[in-house]
Formats: sequence, C-alpha cells, structure tokens
Amino acid sequence: MKRDVSYDHRAAQAAIPVKVHFRDDTSTETLLVLDPDQLASLLQQLERAAEQRRRQQNELTRASR
Repeated sequence: MKRDVSYDHRAAQAAIPVKVHFRDDTSTETLLVLDPDQLASLLQQLERAAEQRRRQQNELTRASR
C-alpha cells in the first residue's frame, strides 16, 4: 500500500491512503480524502495526540526511575 499523502491543488483535496479494519477481521485499503479545513482539523488532532503520547512516555520514564 502506498503510504504517502498526496495533494491535488486543482481539487483542493489531500488524499491519505488508509487501511480500514472491520470487526469480522477483514480489511480494505482506501483513501481518506480531506478538504483544506478537514486537513487542518486532522492536523490539530494529531498534534494533540502526539503531545499526549509524549507526556505519557515522560511520566512512565520518570515513574520507572
């Protein structure tokens, strides 16, 4: 599966390859297509998630000392 995001300037859309996993253990590859506002929102959410992960890792590191 191609993993790089692509951006179509004419359509003003980003396309992100994703693999969707279903409850019946099957999966399919598809594209998550986002307009600029959706892309900006996803970026903010991912930045928050990454910051939460960093904080939790720091807490675990301090607790294990």
